[in-house]
Amino acid sequence: MPKAPIKDGEPTLLYDSPLFDVDYYRTHNTDIPPEVDPVAHFCASGWR
Repeated sequence: MPKAPIKDGEPTLLYDSPLFDVDYYRTHNTDIPPEVDPVAHFCASGWR
């Protein structure tokens, strides 16, 4: 499956969106190390 390109501003939009809950995403994706930003992870691979 091809990777979706990350466009400028996408991470900012997700941080500000009520549709993306950082705490929920981290809780349900326990494989993400603490030093990895959940929004960056979602933009890179979590959207699949």
